[in-house]
Amino acid sequence: MDIWSKIRADYIAGGISHRELSKKYGVGLTQIAKHSREEGWVKLREQKRLKYDAKVVDLVASREAKQANELCRVAEKLLRKVDMLGDLITTPRDLRDLTAAVKDIREILSIKGARDIREQEARIDKLLHDAKEKEQTAPEIRIVMTPELEELAK
Repeated sequence: MDIWSKIRADYIAGGISHRELSKKYGVGLTQIAKHSREEGWVKLREQKRLKYDAKVVDLVASREAKQANELCRVAEKLLRKVDMLGDLITTPRDLRDLTAAVKDIREILSIKGARDIREQEARIDKLLHDAKEKEQTAPEIRIVMTPELEELAK
């Protein structure tokens, strides 16, 4: 791998500026800026960041979906058990307690309605948009990726 491929790879990976690359590789800042401009490093870095962001969002959404599914499964199981207990209701207090439990379970089951999902997607889109605006106004953003997340970005 030639030096320019290494410099480009470091820049695209994020977390390092042209100035830091210049010091690290002993190459002039002007030369790095020229290569960056001619080869579109900024665009390549943005594409990699967006790909990484999308994978992180997908990973988080997948985990949340699994948690929501498990919660629904448990709530449905509880509701079936509550139905079986219906015959054991003997006092008004028992009935109130059972009614409260059923309401709680129904509330749990409706946590991730379609509207909630759309609102959550809109919030994620806004966060991504805001992050992109901040990146455009900021001179540099450092992205530090753990080995686990680096593997996801491939």
